[in-house]
Amino acid sequence: MNQIGWIAAAITGAILLDVLFIWAWRRRKADWSLSLGSIRSVRELNRSVWLASVAIFGALLILIGQLTEPPSAPLISGLRLFPGLIGLALFLGGGLFFLISRQSKKASQRTKSPRKKKVRQGKLLDTPNLELVAILLGAGLLLFVGRALSPNLGGTKALVARVYTVLGLGLFTFSAVGVSRKQLPVRLSRGLQVAADWLDVSKAQVILLSIAPLLALAGWLAAGDGRLMRQPQLAVFLWLLGILFLVAGSLTHLPDLGQWLRPRREWGIVAAVFLGALLLRGIATAEFPWLLTGDEASGGLSALEFVNGDRNNIFGLGWFSFPALYFYVQSLSIRLFGQTTEALRLTSALAGALTVLALYWFLRQAFGRWVALTGSILLAASHFHIHFSRIGLNNIWDGLFVAFISGAFWWGWFKNNRLGYVLAGLGFGLAQYFYASSRFLFLLFPIWLALLAARDWSGVRTRRNHLAIMALSTLVISLPLAMYYLGHVQEFYAPMARVSFLGDILRSEVAATGKTSAEVLGSQFVTSALAFTSADLRVWYAPETPMLLPLSSTIFLMGVVLLLLNFRKPAELWLILWLAGAIAIGALSESTPAAQRYVFAAPAVVATMALALVRIAEWLLQSWPAARPAIVAVVGIVVAVACWADLSFYFGDYSANKRFGDLNTETASAVATMLNEREPGVEVYFFGGRMGYYTHSSIPYLAPYANGQDVLQPLTSPPNWQLPGPTIFVFLPERAGEMALVRERYPGGEVFQEAGKNAELYSAYELPSG
Repeated sequence: MNQIGWIAAAITGAILLDVLFIWAWRRRKADWSLSLGSIRSVRELNRSVWLASVAIFGALLILIGQLTEPPSAPLISGLRLFPGLIGLALFLGGGLFFLISRQSKKASQRTKSPRKKKVRQGKLLDTPNLELVAILLGAGLLLFVGRALSPNLGGTKALVARVYTVLGLGLFTFSAVGVSRKQLPVRLSRGLQVAADWLDVSKAQVILLSIAPLLALAGWLAAGDGRLMRQPQLAVFLWLLGILFLVAGSLTHLPDLGQWLRPRREWGIVAAVFLGALLLRGIATAEFPWLLTGDEASGGLSALEFVNGDRNNIFGLGWFSFPALYFYVQSLSIRLFGQTTEALRLTSALAGALTVLALYWFLRQAFGRWVALTGSILLAASHFHIHFSRIGLNNIWDGLFVAFISGAFWWGWFKNNRLGYVLAGLGFGLAQYFYASSRFLFLLFPIWLALLAARDWSGVRTRRNHLAIMALSTLVISLPLAMYYLGHVQEFYAPMARVSFLGDILRSEVAATGKTSAEVLGSQFVTSALAFTSADLRVWYAPETPMLLPLSSTIFLMGVVLLLLNFRKPAELWLILWLAGAIAIGALSESTPAAQRYVFAAPAVVATMALALVRIAEWLLQSWPAARPAIVAVVGIVVAVACWADLSFYFGDYSANKRFGDLNTETASAVATMLNEREPGVEVYFFGGRMGYYTHSSIPYLAPYANGQDVLQPLTSPPNWQLPGPTIFVFLPERAGEMALVRERYPGGEVFQEAGKNAELYSAYELPSG
């Protein structure tokens, strides 16, 4: 059995064992029998049972992680997050919340009044003197961090490790004194109580929240700034533990997992849309698009560094100054499916499909079920979104994070749910580890809050504690990367600086056109805004159309009008700022409108379209309620036609004409395909000009077992190279004349050519072994 089959079988076994554990425990507690009735009643299990099952499942995953690794490899060796670290997180999280749940249940039973059937739910971890236990836990962790880091740090970082030791000793002193007196010092207790009241948590949770960023910072210290972490297991463990402390310290009550897992008819529809989106993005990724670009392959080579053990620091940067965590995610796919185009692009397909789910979640809360369903279907079929979901770049992930953050934030804001703010903050922080366009969120939130506060200050003021928790969540999860950027400020600006329209490009445009800087920038903003409906996209997706085809652009323009007419409403204002952020990013970047810089706005674009369609349908229904079936049918047909237009365009017109890539990319892909058909170790002499063997990373990525070298200087006489084994001489058309000199020196080989879409790609001369 291969690795994929083994992992699938192991997970299936873990699930079955987990179910048996639950059944055995419930049978002992309630005399259950293993029958159809007992299986149906699984959805009625209480919160504690679900949390216990999560912890058990996590422990089983840890065991699977050990079984699927070499015997000598320690737990979570090499950052293999699946299944070892995921199991560890589930075990710690499920176990902690199980204990919290049991404690909360006992506390509520103690405070239950015989005169009242309903008692207001208390705060988590709010039993007497539990803050002493939290301080003791924090003291032990900080002392451990200080002792574990000190031997591996030098300079100012060693001083920070000593600070952890001193802080741990101080907290231990406080806890020891508190235990002896059975209470904390009065001033400290009052300070904790003030913070707890403001954040609406218990004093023990305040301590957990205070320790969380310290653990995240310790994770960065353990990792360091190099390609290889100083202490990889410790670094990742402390980071995850900081996130766990943050979540445990933030929640005001535990979510009812049984309620969430109860089947609903709506879930089937959403699952069908998600499955359709995944199939449209994940099938035949090596054929659509037809070429693997050099940038995709460069990212793949960065991911291979994780596979080969040359890199394991997920808190640093990889290729092209992009955060390394994205390349680690790609490395997981490569581990499972090999060094192929499909493996490189699979993660993008999954991210694109998940964006459809995240958008549904956001629109369902902000605008209702019909807008959510319409928007998710339109996004699933969007030719623009499908394209970026089928290439191995990190752009597609920003759309997922922005849609997820929007859904989580909306859930928290309008339902006063603390978990929503926590999830929004975690998503906000995690987004910083992917494409740079997610940084616009640092402007979107303050502007949206400022405009909302100008009209409803009391509504914003009453949510200040939730917003503080969201900010802290963002800080904890992004802190290791933020600390890296503090030490390498130029790397933070690099993704933006290399594409910025400001500076030299703006000055050259002013000189060439004779316009003022303001006029040139104004033209840039107009062109960027027209990328949705009128201006043809460029660079990474050049379909010779704008983002939206004619029918979709018509609907979108109507939706924009509706947004502007209702800009005072929070949800409409959110979409306006989302779209405005994309326009600003596109305008202030070179090659406007460069398609890759609008990917994160695709969910907002289809949301605007869905809003227009549903609002128009609602107006028609108000005038002709008896015509409801006909109106619904017409809207459904419009959606179907718009989806079909996008799908037929992308998989038909665009793909059939092979508009993706250029001549060099086509040449590199063809050379790589040819070399993959040869035996490993073949020597390649590449006679290039406009490109070299290594200028397009698709050759070394797709043909890893070939040994290539560039012949930079033109031959004027037969070469005198020693050829120990099978050898191929590859000539670009402009250097094909040099083949005669090679054949004169090494006779007896075979000549062949490769024709491309519009021109000859290369000619080759192959010598067999010996």
